Amino acid sequence: MQTQLLDVLKFNESYVCRVEYHMRAPMHAVLRSNEQPIRNVKNDLYNNLDLRQLCKVKLEYHSHRKHVLTRHAKNVLFTSDGKQYWSAFNADFKPDERDWIIFKMMQQTAKIQSVKKIVFKNYKSNQDVKEMMVYIGDVRTKQWHRLTTDVIQPQSSKELQYFDVQQFDPKWIDQEQ
Repeated sequence: MQTQLLDVLKFNESYVCRVEYHMRAPMHAVLRSNEQPIRNVKNDLYNNLDLRQLCKVKLEYHSHRKHVLTRHAKNVLFTSDGKQYWSAFNADFKPDERDWIIFKMMQQTAKIQSVKKIVFKNYKSNQDVKEMMVYIGDVRTKQWHRLTTDVIQPQSSKELQYFDVQQFDPKWIDQEQ
């Protein structure tokens, strides 16, 4: 039900929710719960960000494992719904092999003091990302550091989704790009 509500509730809107039960046996009755104010979860996530101190980290495509048709991994960086990324077919994976994409930071890393959020968008299709892990690191040294302790499970939605970065050390990006 959470996914259905997020698709229906508008961003920056407040709502009141009340559950009613209609019983017919042994007598006709309608039971109502107390009315509860609710807000779209995305609204709370957005309002908790201090936007004056945040900046977007600009990324560019570096490399990826494999894609199908014209659905290249660099399409992940576009905001258009017409450009999508589709991973290789399941048959192209070896047992325990995972898909991967590497992006490079475009700006000077000296400006980045901390990474707070991961912003992600699916396309609301069968090809949507079901689970992902996000790392930061160096392609040359192959040292990678997880930004989240848990696997991220994005919803099947065209809305932007915000995920907290649970661990970050500025030394992870101090290396020359």
